[in-house]
Amino acid sequence: MSQQINLILPELRRRRDWLSFPIVAGASLAGLLLIVGLAVWSQREVDSLNARHRQGEAELATLRQRVQALGQALAARRPNPALKEEVARLAEGLRQRNTALDAVESGRSGSREGSSGVLRGFARQTAEGVWLTGFVLAGSEVEIRGRLSDAALLPHYIQRLNGEPIFKGRRFAALDMSEGSLQPATPAPVAPAATPAPAPSASAVPQGAPGGRRFTEFVLHGKLPPPGGER
Repeated sequence: MSQQINLILPELRRRRDWLSFPIVAGASLAGLLLIVGLAVWSQREVDSLNARHRQGEAELATLRQRVQALGQALAARRPNPALKEEVARLAEGLRQRNTALDAVESGRSGSREGSSGVLRGFARQTAEGVWLTGFVLAGSEVEIRGRLSDAALLPHYIQRLNGEPIFKGRRFAALDMSEGSLQPATPAPVAPAATPAPAPSASAVPQGAPGGRRFTEFVLHGKLPPPGGER
């Protein structure tokens, strides 16, 4: 059995000098290359950020210009005050007309069909020798004024009104009656050579009350049916 004996002392072995010029120079060169590489990469990043910053500033300037142009356009589109007042006036007039129409059609007078229904009821009950000179609607109350060519026609006319569907359930009664007469119209004086004035039209004198005849003026009072009518 053979054995090997190391006769070289450790102190006599060759050692690597880490501070020798070649090693120091190589390490310095490697460090320099690393620093240069980092500097180049950093510069590229800075250039990229600067480019993005310039692009953002350009977009911001474009947006500011668009906002300014939009503001100018909106300022130019401000409504004309005169036109606005005219629209408000027309709208108010329309509202008032609609209110008046609703008051007639929806029964503000207290009748089932409103004032228009009352007028239609009077129109359906016209009678020979009877003509109305006016009427007043106030809530559920109605007052009728008219004239008769013969006082004996009044009971028949009241009976007809009581039979009218719009007045169903309400009775009319005479409050006042007075005598009067219709005088023929006096023609205005004209020169001898002038054309004679035309005679009054037939519509100027109510049917059944010719000029010069006496008439009876009457006032009737009654209540209109409540909303929904009576059963």
